[in-house]
Amino acid sequence: MEKRIFALVAISVIVLLVGIAVCSASQPTTTPPPPSTGKTVSGENVSALPKSSGITPTTDTKMVVIGGPLPELPEVDWLSMTPGSQLWTLYNGVWTKDNAALYAGDWTYLLLYNDHNQWISIYEVDPGGWKDWNPLGYRKAGYYYHQFDAEKVGWNRIYADGSSTGESNSVWIYVWPSTPPQPALTVNAWMGSSYYTIYPPSNVVYTYYTVNQPCHVRSTYLKQGGGMARCGPHYVSAGTHTDTGTIGPPRGMRTVVVDAWTSSGEYAYDVTSYNVG
Repeated sequence: MEKRIFALVAISVIVLLVGIAVCSASQPTTTPPPPSTGKTVSGENVSALPKSSGITPTTDTKMVVIGGPLPELPEVDWLSMTPGSQLWTLYNGVWTKDNAALYAGDWTYLLLYNDHNQWISIYEVDPGGWKDWNPLGYRKAGYYYHQFDAEKVGWNRIYADGSSTGESNSVWIYVWPSTPPQPALTVNAWMGSSYYTIYPPSNVVYTYYTVNQPCHVRSTYLKQGGGMARCGPHYVSAGTHTDTGTIGPPRGMRTVVVDAWTSSGEYAYDVTSYNVG
Protein backbone atom coordinates (compact mmCIF):
# COMPACT_ATOMS: atom_id res chain seq x y z
CA MET A 1 0.00 0.00 0.00
CA GLU A 2 2.83 2.38 0.91
CA LYS A 3 4.57 1.68 -2.43
CA ARG A 4 1.36 2.43 -4.30
CA ILE A 5 0.88 5.76 -2.47
CA PHE A 6 4.51 6.70 -3.14
CA ALA A 7 4.09 5.92 -6.85
CA LEU A 8 0.93 8.06 -7.06
CA VAL A 9 2.69 10.96 -5.33
CA ALA A 10 5.65 10.66 -7.69
CA ILE A 11 3.37 10.67 -10.73
CA SER A 12 1.54 13.72 -9.39
CA VAL A 13 4.82 15.58 -8.91
CA ILE A 14 5.94 14.73 -12.46
CA VAL A 15 2.62 15.92 -13.91
CA LEU A 16 2.89 19.13 -11.88
CA LEU A 17 6.44 19.76 -13.06
CA VAL A 18 5.49 19.13 -16.67
CA GLY A 19 2.60 21.55 -16.30
CA ILE A 20 4.95 24.19 -14.87
CA ALA A 21 7.40 23.66 -17.72
CA VAL A 22 4.66 24.04 -20.30
CA CYS A 23 3.36 27.22 -18.67
CA SER A 24 6.83 28.75 -18.44
CA ALA A 25 7.45 28.13 -22.14
CA SER A 26 4.14 29.57 -23.35
CA GLN A 27 4.15 33.09 -24.75
CA PRO A 28 2.97 36.00 -22.58
CA THR A 29 -0.69 36.85 -22.99
CA THR A 30 -0.18 40.49 -22.03
CA THR A 31 0.00 43.33 -24.55
CA PRO A 32 3.61 43.75 -25.75
CA PRO A 33 5.33 46.73 -24.14
CA PRO A 34 6.55 49.65 -26.28
CA PRO A 35 9.99 49.33 -27.89
CA SER A 36 12.93 50.26 -25.70
CA THR A 37 14.32 53.79 -25.73
CA GLY A 38 17.70 52.20 -26.47
CA LYS A 39 19.32 54.15 -23.64
CA THR A 40 21.37 53.23 -20.61
CA VAL A 41 20.49 54.57 -17.17
CA SER A 42 22.82 57.54 -17.86
CA GLY A 43 21.16 58.31 -21.20
CA GLU A 44 23.89 56.88 -23.44
CA ASN A 45 22.79 55.08 -26.60
CA VAL A 46 23.17 51.31 -26.27
CA SER A 47 24.08 51.17 -29.96
CA ALA A 48 27.25 53.14 -29.17
CA LEU A 49 28.44 50.56 -26.62
CA PRO A 50 30.69 47.63 -27.55
CA LYS A 51 28.98 44.45 -28.70
CA SER A 52 30.23 40.97 -27.91
CA SER A 53 29.26 37.80 -29.75
CA GLY A 54 29.97 35.67 -26.69
CA ILE A 55 29.81 36.47 -23.00
CA THR A 56 31.86 39.06 -21.11
CA PRO A 57 32.64 39.17 -17.38
CA THR A 58 31.58 42.43 -15.75
CA THR A 59 32.02 44.35 -12.55
CA ASP A 60 29.51 45.95 -10.20
CA THR A 61 30.62 49.41 -11.35
CA LYS A 62 29.95 48.71 -15.04
CA MET A 63 26.55 47.19 -14.29
CA VAL A 64 25.46 50.27 -12.31
CA VAL A 65 26.60 52.64 -15.08
CA ILE A 66 24.59 50.74 -17.71
CA GLY A 67 21.47 49.61 -15.87
CA GLY A 68 21.37 51.30 -12.48
CA PRO A 69 21.39 49.54 -9.09
CA LEU A 70 22.36 45.89 -9.11
CA PRO A 71 19.47 43.44 -9.43
CA GLU A 72 18.52 41.71 -6.21
CA LEU A 73 19.22 37.98 -6.17
CA PRO A 74 16.45 35.62 -5.05
CA GLU A 75 16.63 33.67 -1.82
CA VAL A 76 19.03 30.75 -1.66
CA ASP A 77 17.54 27.40 -2.68
CA TRP A 78 17.53 25.12 0.38
CA LEU A 79 18.58 22.08 -1.67
CA SER A 80 21.46 23.47 -3.71
CA MET A 81 22.32 26.29 -1.27
CA THR A 82 22.55 28.73 -4.25
CA PRO A 83 20.03 31.16 -5.78
CA GLY A 84 20.39 29.50 -9.18
CA SER A 85 21.55 31.30 -12.33
CA GLN A 86 19.60 34.51 -13.02
CA LEU A 87 18.98 36.52 -16.19
CA TRP A 88 17.93 40.16 -16.70
CA THR A 89 17.26 42.35 -19.74
CA LEU A 90 18.42 45.96 -20.13
CA TYR A 91 15.17 47.76 -20.97
CA ASN A 92 14.79 51.55 -20.89
CA GLY A 93 17.97 51.90 -18.85
CA VAL A 94 17.00 49.38 -16.15
CA TRP A 95 17.86 45.73 -15.49
CA THR A 96 14.58 43.85 -15.41
CA LYS A 97 13.11 40.35 -15.46
CA ASP A 98 9.81 41.74 -16.74
CA ASN A 99 8.77 41.71 -20.39
CA ALA A 100 10.79 43.99 -22.68
CA ALA A 101 10.64 45.03 -26.32
CA LEU A 102 12.89 46.19 -29.17
CA TYR A 103 12.56 47.19 -32.80
CA ALA A 104 13.84 44.60 -35.28
CA GLY A 105 17.48 45.35 -36.01
CA ASP A 106 18.22 46.76 -32.56
CA TRP A 107 20.02 44.99 -29.72
CA THR A 108 20.32 45.15 -25.96
CA TYR A 109 22.38 43.70 -23.14
CA LEU A 110 21.43 40.64 -21.13
CA LEU A 111 22.89 40.36 -17.65
CA LEU A 112 23.64 36.84 -16.39
CA TYR A 113 24.44 35.87 -12.84
CA ASN A 114 26.19 32.49 -12.98
CA ASP A 115 25.92 31.00 -9.49
CA HIS A 116 28.40 28.13 -10.01
CA ASN A 117 31.67 27.39 -11.72
CA GLN A 118 30.11 25.45 -14.58
CA TRP A 119 29.52 25.07 -18.31
CA ILE A 120 26.95 27.64 -19.34
CA SER A 121 24.79 28.19 -22.44
CA ILE A 122 22.22 30.76 -23.54
CA TYR A 123 19.12 29.59 -25.41
CA GLU A 124 16.97 31.89 -27.56
CA VAL A 125 13.56 30.57 -28.59
CA ASP A 126 12.06 32.58 -31.46
CA PRO A 127 8.31 33.16 -32.08
CA GLY A 128 8.13 30.08 -34.32
CA GLY A 129 9.57 27.81 -31.61
CA TRP A 130 13.07 27.48 -33.11
CA LYS A 131 15.68 27.19 -30.35
CA ASP A 132 19.09 28.78 -30.96
CA TRP A 133 21.83 27.32 -28.76
CA ASN A 134 24.76 29.56 -27.76
CA PRO A 135 27.38 27.54 -25.83
CA LEU A 136 29.47 29.98 -23.81
CA GLY A 137 32.05 27.62 -22.34
CA TYR A 138 33.15 26.95 -18.78
CA ARG A 139 32.59 30.02 -16.62
CA LYS A 140 33.35 30.93 -13.03
CA ALA A 141 30.60 32.15 -10.72
CA GLY A 142 29.82 35.84 -11.18
CA TYR A 143 28.12 38.39 -13.42
CA TYR A 144 28.41 38.39 -17.21
CA TYR A 145 27.12 40.39 -20.18
CA HIS A 146 25.55 38.79 -23.21
CA GLN A 147 23.66 40.50 -26.04
CA PHE A 148 20.31 39.90 -27.67
CA ASP A 149 19.90 40.84 -31.34
CA ALA A 150 16.28 41.56 -32.27
CA GLU A 151 15.67 39.62 -35.50
CA LYS A 152 12.37 37.70 -35.44
CA VAL A 153 9.19 39.77 -35.00
CA GLY A 154 7.10 38.51 -32.08
CA TRP A 155 7.78 37.11 -28.60
CA ASN A 156 11.29 35.74 -28.02
CA ARG A 157 12.17 33.72 -24.94
CA ILE A 158 15.74 33.73 -23.58
CA TYR A 159 17.17 31.67 -20.74
CA ALA A 160 20.51 30.34 -19.50
CA ASP A 161 21.32 26.72 -18.78
CA GLY A 162 24.16 25.58 -16.52
CA SER A 163 25.71 22.13 -16.33
CA SER A 164 25.33 22.14 -12.53
CA THR A 165 22.33 24.32 -11.74
CA GLY A 166 20.16 23.81 -14.84
CA GLU A 167 17.88 26.45 -16.36
CA SER A 168 17.68 30.03 -15.16
CA ASN A 169 14.55 32.15 -15.23
CA SER A 170 13.25 33.09 -18.69
CA VAL A 171 13.10 36.67 -19.94
CA TRP A 172 10.68 37.61 -22.73
CA ILE A 173 11.48 40.23 -25.37
CA TYR A 174 8.93 41.30 -27.97
CA VAL A 175 10.43 42.33 -31.31
CA TRP A 176 8.45 44.99 -33.16
CA PRO A 177 8.72 45.55 -36.94
CA SER A 178 11.63 47.87 -37.75
CA THR A 179 9.37 50.50 -39.32
CA PRO A 180 7.51 52.29 -36.51
CA PRO A 181 3.77 52.59 -37.12
CA GLN A 182 2.85 55.97 -38.60
CA PRO A 183 0.37 58.16 -36.70
CA ALA A 184 -2.99 58.73 -38.36
CA LEU A 185 -3.12 61.52 -40.93
CA THR A 186 -4.29 64.82 -39.44
CA VAL A 187 -5.19 68.24 -40.91
CA ASN A 188 -5.55 71.51 -39.02
CA ALA A 189 -6.79 74.54 -41.02
CA TRP A 190 -7.35 78.21 -40.17
CA MET A 191 -7.76 81.55 -41.94
CA GLY A 192 -5.35 84.46 -41.94
CA SER A 193 -8.30 86.68 -41.02
CA SER A 194 -11.94 86.21 -40.16
CA TYR A 195 -12.98 89.09 -42.46
CA TYR A 196 -12.08 90.06 -46.04
CA THR A 197 -13.61 92.44 -48.62
CA ILE A 198 -14.12 92.21 -52.37
CA TYR A 199 -11.99 95.36 -52.82
CA PRO A 200 -8.18 95.54 -53.01
CA PRO A 201 -5.98 95.27 -51.13
CA SER A 202 -8.04 93.27 -48.61
CA ASN A 203 -9.43 90.91 -51.24
CA VAL A 204 -6.54 88.41 -51.03
CA VAL A 205 -7.46 85.47 -48.83
CA TYR A 206 -4.89 83.39 -46.93
CA THR A 207 -5.69 79.83 -45.84
CA TYR A 208 -3.19 78.07 -43.58
CA TYR A 209 -3.08 74.37 -42.83
CA THR A 210 -0.82 71.88 -41.10
CA VAL A 211 -0.48 68.18 -41.97
CA ASN A 212 1.50 65.64 -39.97
CA GLN A 213 2.83 63.57 -42.90
CA PRO A 214 3.46 63.94 -46.65
CA CYS A 215 0.15 63.86 -48.54
CA HIS A 216 -2.01 65.35 -51.28
CA VAL A 217 -3.97 68.43 -50.17
CA ARG A 218 -6.88 70.37 -51.67
CA SER A 219 -8.63 73.52 -50.45
CA THR A 220 -12.29 73.95 -51.44
CA TYR A 221 -14.02 77.34 -51.01
CA LEU A 222 -17.83 77.11 -50.75
CA LYS A 223 -19.62 80.37 -51.56
CA GLN A 224 -23.16 81.48 -50.75
CA GLY A 225 -25.65 80.35 -53.36
CA GLY A 226 -23.76 77.17 -54.26
CA GLY A 227 -20.66 78.61 -55.93
CA MET A 228 -17.35 76.83 -55.39
CA ALA A 229 -13.63 77.40 -56.03
CA ARG A 230 -10.70 75.03 -55.51
CA CYS A 231 -6.97 75.23 -54.98
CA GLY A 232 -5.08 72.01 -55.64
CA PRO A 233 -4.71 69.16 -55.19
CA HIS A 234 -0.97 69.32 -54.75
CA TYR A 235 1.57 67.18 -52.89
CA VAL A 236 3.07 68.66 -49.73
CA SER A 237 5.46 67.60 -47.01
CA ALA A 238 4.60 67.40 -43.34
CA GLY A 239 4.34 70.87 -41.81
CA THR A 240 2.49 74.15 -42.30
CA HIS A 241 1.51 75.47 -45.74
CA THR A 242 -0.46 78.37 -47.25
CA ASP A 243 -3.04 78.72 -50.04
CA THR A 244 -3.88 82.18 -51.43
CA GLY A 245 -6.62 83.45 -53.69
CA THR A 246 -8.51 86.58 -54.79
CA ILE A 247 -11.98 87.22 -53.40
CA GLY A 248 -14.93 88.28 -55.53
CA PRO A 249 -18.69 88.58 -55.02
CA PRO A 250 -20.96 87.57 -53.40
CA ARG A 251 -20.62 88.91 -49.89
CA GLY A 252 -21.36 86.76 -46.84
CA MET A 253 -19.91 83.75 -44.97
CA ARG A 254 -17.75 81.28 -46.85
CA THR A 255 -16.73 77.83 -45.75
CA VAL A 256 -13.31 76.36 -46.51
CA VAL A 257 -12.74 72.61 -46.50
CA VAL A 258 -9.11 71.48 -46.49
CA ASP A 259 -8.90 67.76 -47.15
CA ALA A 260 -5.86 65.51 -47.49
CA TRP A 261 -5.10 61.93 -48.48
CA THR A 262 -2.12 59.60 -48.82
CA SER A 263 -1.16 56.94 -51.33
CA SER A 264 -1.93 54.30 -48.67
CA GLY A 265 -5.58 55.41 -48.52
CA GLU A 266 -5.62 57.54 -45.36
CA TYR A 267 -7.96 60.55 -45.46
CA ALA A 268 -8.50 63.54 -43.18
CA TYR A 269 -9.99 67.02 -43.39
CA ASP A 270 -10.65 70.19 -41.43
CA VAL A 271 -13.17 73.03 -41.90
CA THR A 272 -12.75 76.75 -41.31
CA SER A 273 -14.60 79.90 -42.47
CA TYR A 274 -14.42 83.64 -43.05
CA ASN A 275 -16.76 86.51 -43.82
CA VAL A 276 -16.70 88.61 -47.01
CA GLY A 277 -17.89 92.22 -46.84
